[in-house]
Order: sequence, then structure tokens, then C-alpha cells
Amino acid sequence: MQLSSGVERIVFIAIFSLFFFHISSCMFVFLAEFDDDPYESWRYGEPYVEYESFDLYITSVYYVVTTMSTVGYGDISGGTTLERIYCIMLMLIGVVAFNLISGALGALITNYDSSQAALQEKLLFLNNLRTKYPITNELFF
Repeated sequence: MQLSSGVERIVFIAIFSLFFFHISSCMFVFLAEFDDDPYESWRYGEPYVEYESFDLYITSVYYVVTTMSTVGYGDISGGTTLERIYCIMLMLIGVVAFNLISGALGALITNYDSSQAALQEKLLFLNNLRTKYPITNELFF
């Protein structure tokens, strides 16, 4: 199966983003284990109820995606100094990555639109040529 270069770029960006979200989420969960007082960390719910493993991972993915997509709801944040430092780095990386991905997708759409316009121009030329010089059977006999 042959994919165009634009589709390959979009697939690569999507796979890389998912991989980066996963690694960043796992790192966020891992950093929550370093503090002596676990209740300062983000990993305990509001009435200090510990998340189950799956809920912990999903909450971490939620935080990373909202941070990286520059939405940042603010309902989850780092509670310890180490977590806050990680959050700052993640925010900076997120802004740069978001801008790069937006620019790359914008360039892909622009290139696709210009190639479609060139194709339409060629088809219009061929249709005009056909109407000016119609093909008759006399040419072939």
C-alpha cells in the first residue's frame, strides 16, 4: 500500500504524539513516588483517596494531553517541587511541539490545496482543448 508523503507525515506525527504522551504520563506517575509525604503529590484524589492503577494512568494522560495541547484546565497540577519542575518543562515542550505540529499540518494542507488547484487547472485546459478541437471519426480513417 502506497501512502502519499503528506499522509505519512500525519501518521508519523500521530504515532510520535501518542508515544510522547505515554512516556510523559508514565514519568508524571513515576515522579509522584519520590516525595516523602505522598499526600502532597497530585496522585491522591481530593479527600486523599488513592487512585487505582488504571485511573492513575488515565489521570496522568489527561494531565499531559491538556498541558501539551495548551488547553491546561488546571484541575490537576504538580504538588511537589519536583513535580512542578517537570510540569514547567512539559509546558515549555508542549508549546514548542504544538506550534511545530500546527505549522506542519498547515503546510500539508497548503501543499495539498495547491496541488489540487494545479490539477484542476490542467483539467480545465484539457476540457477547453477538447471543445475547440473535437475528435471526429474522420481523423482515424
